[in-house]
Amino acid sequence: MRIENEQIHYRTRFELCPYSTTQQALVPALRCIFRWILGKELKRKGPLLDLLQSQQGKVDFLVNSFQYPNGYSGGLNNCDQVALATRALKRPGNTSPVCWALEYDEPDGSNSFRHWHTRIGLSTTADGTCIVNAKVSYYLLPNYFGAPMRDPGANIPNFIKDLISLDEYQYCVGETIAEPDYIQLTPNNFQSEFADNLLSEERELPLILVTSDYNGIYPISNLSKFASFFLGMANVYGLDWRDWELRNQLLDLFDRNSSAYSYRCSCGNLRIYLPKIDLSNSSESPNHRFFTPDIIHERYHSEKQFADMLNRSFGRSYIRTEDDILDLNDIALREGRIAVEENKRKIEELKKKLDQSSSRDNASYILEQPDENIVDTEKIRMQLERERENGEYLKELLAVYEKGQAELLLQIENLEYRNMELEEEARGNQAMRYHLEQEKLRAEENANEAKSLQRELDAVNSMDHVPTTLEDLLQLAANLWKNKVVVLDEAYRSAREFKQYDMDESWKMLSSLPNCLWRIAFGTQGCSNMEQEYRAETGITLTLRESGTTNADAECRRLRKRNYDGREIDITPHIKGNGARNASRVSDKFRIHFYLDEKNRKVVIGHCGGHIKTAGTSRMQ
Repeated sequence: MRIENEQIHYRTRFELCPYSTTQQALVPALRCIFRWILGKELKRKGPLLDLLQSQQGKVDFLVNSFQYPNGYSGGLNNCDQVALATRALKRPGNTSPVCWALEYDEPDGSNSFRHWHTRIGLSTTADGTCIVNAKVSYYLLPNYFGAPMRDPGANIPNFIKDLISLDEYQYCVGETIAEPDYIQLTPNNFQSEFADNLLSEERELPLILVTSDYNGIYPISNLSKFASFFLGMANVYGLDWRDWELRNQLLDLFDRNSSAYSYRCSCGNLRIYLPKIDLSNSSESPNHRFFTPDIIHERYHSEKQFADMLNRSFGRSYIRTEDDILDLNDIALREGRIAVEENKRKIEELKKKLDQSSSRDNASYILEQPDENIVDTEKIRMQLERERENGEYLKELLAVYEKGQAELLLQIENLEYRNMELEEEARGNQAMRYHLEQEKLRAEENANEAKSLQRELDAVNSMDHVPTTLEDLLQLAANLWKNKVVVLDEAYRSAREFKQYDMDESWKMLSSLPNCLWRIAFGTQGCSNMEQEYRAETGITLTLRESGTTNADAECRRLRKRNYDGREIDITPHIKGNGARNASRVSDKFRIHFYLDEKNRKVVIGHCGGHIKTAGTSRMQ
């Protein structure tokens, strides 16, 4: 019977390479896993603990084979008790395993109907490297009836943390050193840590790049905690967009005038770069997913849920190879292959010996005998005939045996193929489940978009007259784009007081804030120069800062301060208009000052009216 509701919780494959020691990595890895199992059973205090604490039980666990309960040989467990089995493959005359596998099945600590199943496979190479394959899954017992249980949150198994913390061993995936914490990129390490890794054809490990916004705020609040969800799965990098030298290195890597531009990671975004990336092929760039803060916080509601999604996605992406050792079946299949190959070798040796013995005919054998033995030629001839008949019989027997070995090898290959089919089927089920989850999220997004459109329609329907003043336009903008724009009381007051406005110009400038400016500041593309890109798209001048003399003037600084969301903000950034009839006086020039709220992703309008006093003006309107 095969339980079919198994779900992948964690999956990894990495290498432990001897770094400052000559000891094979498999030995400390085995001890590490034994301590992990022993620690779990010390809490459970069941009969399995007594077996593990006995000397024979420890030896069987590490280098022979171990079964609990008796007869358990791996696989999902229908009983509501713990089950454990290990199996080792050793070279003849050697006590240390070359391959080792464990399967550990245990009830969930809070709900016994849910079981956790851990598979760990270790194999060693000639240079002492230990290849670690690990998979943790969960499933419900067939006798469970009730509402679907909440999926457990993603986490990294403790034995993985212990393995990668082993002293004197380096933790790698392919040629890439896997990092337990995120890497903060700098102009000095960008090329070696990120760019070279990204473009390496030998890379097997996904890379996650997270960039900050113009204020240094990342879409992920705690990069160290975020990276901890992907031990053995991906490396995480942080890039501060405020560092112009570092930002230019990134922009050079993803050159705007080449196909590499489609692979860029924009300001304040997150992007995943899978292995085998080809920057010259822009058609493949959608496979390397990017996520905006909107998607992270609105679609997934929290950074933890977003990390859960990525963790499960990485777990589904693994494809087992024929050489992977992951569970007890892999050890059995490897043993079968070795036995078949050894039997083939012995058969070939026997066939050679038989061919050599049958190549000598009766006459040549008789001629080689001394003269005194010639009288026994008839007897010798009969003996040779019998031996020849026996040789022919052995050849026929070997042919039958050889055919049997070929059939056995075919059965092993079929089992391996079926095993891979089941893995593929499990991945397909996981992918379908993920697809349905994404469809649900997209439906929620569509519902939110519909609500937003309804709010805009309500704003239009609630108008009792066509806007005739600057304050009316400001109110309309606030009602139409509530999810993108906040208008402070000071802005309304400044709009009421300002008389030299042009309705067309004012509306063009106001509507550009939630549409063009919001997209540049908070959208998926990002930019290297916000002022240039905004002006190129709208024709309106954007200034993000004042002159040094204005900033040095206390009164000028005070006029650009506002209270918003319980804190003081600076509304120095502004867009410039001419005002009514292209006003000539500085005080009659139209200005909209704002603050970019990175946390809530909104443009906060703090002034909408005349030119605010600078060091070069003597009064404000």
